[in-house]
Amino acid sequence: MPVGQAVFGVKFQLSASTALEFKAYGTDYVDIGNHRHTTAILLLPDAGVVPWSALSFAAINNDSWAQVIDENPEVFLLGTGTQQRFIHPKHTQALLAAGIAVECMNLGALCRTFNILRSEDRRVAAAIVFQ
Repeated sequence: MPVGQAVFGVKFQLSASTALEFKAYGTDYVDIGNHRHTTAILLLPDAGVVPWSALSFAAINNDSWAQVIDENPEVFLLGTGTQQRFIHPKHTQALLAAGIAVECMNLGALCRTFNILRSEDRRVAAAIVFQ
């Protein structure tokens, strides 16, 4: 098995950085810091990891962003599970009106991108749904 790869997912190299960092992910989980998450979550610059009311991709709407907007990130990443899916622009109007850039990506791309942006001290927020 290649270095850094787990049997059912991908495991990242260990580092001495903050607790708000992806350590591993699989089709139905993410490990952030020392915690495994298997339900929809938000990662916010100041509040950290919090549950998200949009439990699935289909449940996301323009009202789903209040917590994100309150944190005022410069970039918001939406992880849409194993497949990249794009959210309809009508559901991101509140984020765009607040000057927050929005990117949709699959879970692996989100984990890598989030960690890179955090390592650059960028103010980034993310949301993850698994279904």
